[in-house]
Parts: sequence; C-alpha cells; structure tokens
Amino acid sequence: MIAFDKDKAYMEVLSQFRKLIDAEYRDGGWLPPVREMSKRFNVSPGTYRKSVNCMVSESIAESYPRKGIYILPEKYRVRKIGVVIEDGKESPFLVDPRTVSGVIDHLFERDYSIHMIQGSPITNVVRSTVSHYVSGLIWVEPSRDSFEILQKIKYDNLFPVVVINTRVPKQLDSLPPDDIPVVTEDHYSRKEMMVDFFLERNHRKLGYVGTKFDADITGLTEILESRGIDFDENCCVGRYVDEPECVRNMILDAKVTALIVEGRLRTVEQVFTGLSMLPAEKQPEVISREEFTSQSLCEKYPKVNLVAVSCTKDKKVLAEAAVDTLLDNLKTPDKIGTVKVKSLSIKLIK
Repeated sequence: MIAFDKDKAYMEVLSQFRKLIDAEYRDGGWLPPVREMSKRFNVSPGTYRKSVNCMVSESIAESYPRKGIYILPEKYRVRKIGVVIEDGKESPFLVDPRTVSGVIDHLFERDYSIHMIQGSPITNVVRSTVSHYVSGLIWVEPSRDSFEILQKIKYDNLFPVVVINTRVPKQLDSLPPDDIPVVTEDHYSRKEMMVDFFLERNHRKLGYVGTKFDADITGLTEILESRGIDFDENCCVGRYVDEPECVRNMILDAKVTALIVEGRLRTVEQVFTGLSMLPAEKQPEVISREEFTSQSLCEKYPKVNLVAVSCTKDKKVLAEAAVDTLLDNLKTPDKIGTVKVKSLSIKLIK
C-alpha cells in the first residue's frame, strides 16, 4: 500500500470514494448524511467533508445547502487523464516533445481533458492524481525511481496506468518491470528489417554502432545468429564514438561489409569521420537514422557509402497507441498490457 506523507486518512477516503462512485453512482445520486458516511469510511466528519469538497471542486459532485451532496451522473463529469513526464518533478526537459504533444492531441480527439501531474517526492505524484480525480494515468519515459510507485499503483488498484517508453535502455535495471503496461517501439522488428535489408544485398558480416548490450537487448544479436551471421562484441564500437579511429579499426579487424549506425548527430558524424579514413575498397555499406543524416553531412563525407536510412514514423503513433490502450480499458484495467508498435521503414538512397 502506498504510504502518503501527509493527510493519510483524507487520501484513503478519496481512493475509496473512487471505487464507491464507480460501483454505485455511475448514474448519479445523493450521498447519505455526513455522519453515516464518516462512519462507513472510519474517519472524522472533518476529513470526510474535506474529501467531498475536493470532489466538488473537480466537478464530480455538487453541494446543495440543506440537501446534501449529489454525485453527478458519469456522462456529466469532467473526464480527465493525468499525464506524468519522467520522474514527475517540476520543469521536465522534453527530449522529444512529439510524444507528449501526441498524447495531448489524441486525448483531445477522444474528448478527454488533460491534467499534467507533478509532485516531489514522487509519492506526491500519486497524491495529486488521486486528489484531482483523473480517470487514468499516462506516464511518459518514467525514471527508474518511478518503477516502484508504478508497481504499487497497479497492485493497489488505485487507477489504470500506461507507460510510454521510446528509449533503448542503457542497462537492464532501466527497463520498466514486466508487470507494468508499456507502449514501446518494437525494437526487434526494427533490427530485423535492417538486417534483412543487408542480407538481401548479400552481406555476411555486419557491424553495429552500439554496445553488445544494446545489440542483445534489442534483439540484434539473436536475429543475426538466427540468420547464420557471426556477430560478437568485436563487431560493435560502443554507444558513444569519441575516437573515429575505432570505427575504422573495427571495420578492418572484423572485415565488416555492412554497418548499422544508430546514434545521435555527434555519434553519426564521428562514425562518418572514421569511415572516411578507409580506402574506397574497404568502405562498408551503411544504414543510418534519417533524422541525423542530413544532405550537408553526406556532402561533407563523400567517401561514406550511405545506401539507406531508417525512417521512424511520427512518434505520435506511440502516443496514440498509449491513449487508445488506456481509454479502451478504463473499465477493465486488468486487460491493459504491453504494446509494441512497429514504427520503422527503410528508405533506399543508392
């Protein structure tokens, strides 16, 4: 059970109210008197009134003098989905704002309001979600510090939650736990498409700009082995390429004829610098990411044999999949599971 830092009784009443309203007040109705409800929730009348006032402020209920509290029918309540970014602290740095904007746009298209949730310590993210009475939560790129809270949300059945994870993990413990519903890119199909592209061009020795861990966790190692291609750590140059010579040396030592380059602009440019050190007959065919392979970069390194680029569809496809997964299962959160979205295509250059 999540331990709230303050107002524990008040927060527990709000959590119980959510379940009560979902079970008994979907069509609306009057709440019993304060004394009866306080006894039912085992709290003081003051704590009970505080929780009711919160529901009134969030347009879940209406207060009528001398009559009591009326719970609005479900169709008249404000429908809100909470959105959390990374660790939920203030002023998040949006590395790729397309994912967040995609969530907001698609929620709006499906007639839901958006409530940005923040809190520090991280327990207050849950506190804010409960007190603002959101119907469910979409957590974008949660940090490792968030994983325990996400599991408690799920096991305490506080509200439905879906995670969006667009990043390739740097280590195993940066992966969300298996029991947390995650919408992510299908990294396996991404690697499979690039490998098969090179195999169709008769390459039998592939190199990879990334660590062996990256290759293992995204399925690249498994795919190459299943195709009968020798691949080990000698065919990798690491995630960050600070010395262009290491790219040249890997190509020559491992006799690589095709190279998968996945990294940001600095990495791509360092790789291209290293490839430019090779004679023309040793140049491997290269696939790089479209967004980091500009025409000016290719003009700067004319010796590089860039034959294709990997094109990621609009990041909003992940956002839309997360929104649809959550909204389609608000009433049946136990059915919310991990979704892998295929989002890559190969564009031929040569």
